[in-house]
Amino acid sequence: RYVVSLASFVDGYALHDAREGMVLLFFRAAGHRLLFDLERDPAQRRDLAPSRGELARAYTDQLHRFLAEGAWGAP
Repeated sequence: RYVVSLASFVDGYALHDAREGMVLLFFRAAGHRLLFDLERDPAQRRDLAPSRGELARAYTDQLHRFLAEGAWGAP
């Protein structure tokens, strides 16, 4: 359901929820996150994190669990 990628040029990660068509961009050093609906906004111009805070927090928690578990290996 989730795909996580590391942004090599910043201390940031992306969590893509393929089922919901959403992506969370999280910048660890700044503690900043952005949330986009890729189906309605493929250019990622409208940050939904302020209006969908609960979902942004849930995705951030999921990303933290993924990083804590070190789930980087292939299935």
